Amino acid sequence: MTATLKLVARQGYENVSIDDIAAATDNTKGAVYHYFRSKHDLYKAALGCLAEQLSTMSLVDLDETGDVKDFLKETLWNSLDVSAQPNIINGLSISDLYYLFFDGIRRFPDIKPRLQALNRQYMSNVIEHVKHQSAAGDESTTVALQFLVWIEGLNLIQAMTGGLITKDDVSAMVDRFFD
Repeated sequence: MTATLKLVARQGYENVSIDDIAAATDNTKGAVYHYFRSKHDLYKAALGCLAEQLSTMSLVDLDETGDVKDFLKETLWNSLDVSAQPNIINGLSISDLYYLFFDGIRRFPDIKPRLQALNRQYMSNVIEHVKHQSAAGDESTTVALQFLVWIEGLNLIQAMTGGLITKDDVSAMVDRFFD
């Protein structure tokens, strides 16, 4: 399932074949077809598994030590740079997750409500997490939420454009924010 999601996130659904999936999982094409009638069915099942994993994922505390400006630059870039990202889920990056989420909604109307509910649950978790981490009051909560929206928005742009934003772009955005 994970191999299917990684291939689709990185190459696009149309560019991935059952042969590619079989090769990535050290299986034969026949073995894949034994469990799934089509690439469509396999992808739909893989998205279902991803949704289950995401629904149980917890948020990591933000480490805000050191220079805030440098922290923002590094954190924003690391959230966009696939090679620098920790494994969010089985090696999928935040940008990969956005791509898969929106592609899944577009391709599978029957699982759209489940994916949308998952997104609402995730956002509620983020808001609660920020409230608990922000003991300094409303202003601190507002800044933290703005920062999370910034990360999410940039990752959405990165996923939809195939990697348009560069490290220099992120640095310039943060510099303008502080000016």
